[in-house]
Amino acid sequence: MNQAVTALQPIPVRSQPGRLSESFIWKRQTDFYESIGIDAWRSGTIPTRITTNSRIARDYAQLIASYVIDTAAKEFTIVELGAGHGRFGFLCVQHLKELQQSGLLPDVHWQYILTDVAERNIQFWEQHESIKAFIDDGTMDVARYGAGDAEIQLRHSGKTIAADRPTPNMVVIGNYLFDSIPIDVYQIEENELFECLPEITVDSEAAEPGSNEVLHWQWKRNQVNQPAYSEPDLQFLVDYFKTNFDNTCFTVPVTGCQSIAMLDSLSENGLLLLMADKGHVLERDLNGRTLPTPIPHGGCYSFSVNFLAFAKWFEFGGGSAFLPEFRDSTLQVAAFATGHQSEYWTQLNRQYRQGMIEFSSGDYHQVARCGHKTSETLSLRHCLSMIRLSACEPLIFYSFRRHIREAVRGARKRDRQAVWEVLETVAKRFFHWGTKDIPFEIGHIYESGGKLSNAIQHYRNSIRLFGQHPATLVRLATCFWDLEDSAEALKCVRTALELKPESRSANALLNRIQSQSPGQPTCSISG
Repeated sequence: MNQAVTALQPIPVRSQPGRLSESFIWKRQTDFYESIGIDAWRSGTIPTRITTNSRIARDYAQLIASYVIDTAAKEFTIVELGAGHGRFGFLCVQHLKELQQSGLLPDVHWQYILTDVAERNIQFWEQHESIKAFIDDGTMDVARYGAGDAEIQLRHSGKTIAADRPTPNMVVIGNYLFDSIPIDVYQIEENELFECLPEITVDSEAAEPGSNEVLHWQWKRNQVNQPAYSEPDLQFLVDYFKTNFDNTCFTVPVTGCQSIAMLDSLSENGLLLLMADKGHVLERDLNGRTLPTPIPHGGCYSFSVNFLAFAKWFEFGGGSAFLPEFRDSTLQVAAFATGHQSEYWTQLNRQYRQGMIEFSSGDYHQVARCGHKTSETLSLRHCLSMIRLSACEPLIFYSFRRHIREAVRGARKRDRQAVWEVLETVAKRFFHWGTKDIPFEIGHIYESGGKLSNAIQHYRNSIRLFGQHPATLVRLATCFWDLEDSAEALKCVRTALELKPESRSANALLNRIQSQSPGQPTCSISG
């Protein structure tokens, strides 16, 4: 049974119509993430692949570098909100380090902070060897932080970032976050404004045994004849949409705006916000909208993000917004900055256009999906090009692994060298948290290409991370045997047979070793 589905206890409830931002579902969101930790992503309940890959991490790193150049910052802090399993942060740090080494990011001090509301996620980061290495060298730190909190307490340095102890410059990353924090809903009909108040009923009986409740949503409308908010910035958003639209619904990102304002107060010189999510960015996308449909994810819900509302909010405060120019049904990536208007951001604007408009993260995702479907028809060079396009994303490599393994056997020397270079970077990008045994697949390709010492290294890494598996042990034994190390080969194959006595490949290799190694017992472990 899906762990992400069974984590929460049923809570029979029928809410009274009220503001969506004040609904019980937001507390339920937090409880959901705290109860199951990274299993929310491991199970596939929460989407992750499209916003957690090497390509988008590199794009973000390049935007951050452009921001640093524009501001001439001498020090900056990156705060990732709702960092989940931490893989995005790991990849982004790698790309930032590489940009700094190549001189494309100024040689200034920076630190990447992983934050989340779920203590289990924080514990996972602290125990993860890849993140721990960055924590140990001071590149990363971790903190428990929820949207709107007044300070960020770093677990390992002991430092606190607060309004009276601000960081010089701040970059905030929020991927698939702003779709899951409190919003309000309004409807404009014949130039009249209505607030839409949800009544939510939990129907436990409609759900399958052991699964989460089914939430039924009904909306009640209240006409708005006076200011909806006491806060000028939020009221500005309501007035903007009422003035510029009719016969449509729109959302106000209440907590999102409040959280950004709070984070901005923790920085001496403003902030850059990078946001990737599903949602609406163009004015024409917001015409004729109906009431929003909450999207279920196991024990929580998400809504489409009103990117235009964020853009107008930043501009209201004297900041800047960089939005996609094309509609993308898969993913929207936007950049927002406080402190200066758009003409100030020369490098940031140029990099955003190159990396997010001319060929966006959504475009890349569609191309990657197409490449995966046609992987068997591509040449070795095409496969390598796709992997390079992904910034050597391990999951893209995984899609092409079999084809590369077959093709490398008869490949030309220069093509083989290109394979080794790609494999080296893919291995560097690997972050152990899911079920894909990337080290094994890398080792298998090295073995197919005759690079046995490299293969052994990655097979051993596979065993260290994923445990002893008969297939891995047989491949490892074969490498040792081909290197004429019969003692190691015999040790590995015997361990494989202890795990799976009926393994044909292990028994065949054992017989081969015994027949060619005088003095070795000739019995088969499979009995």
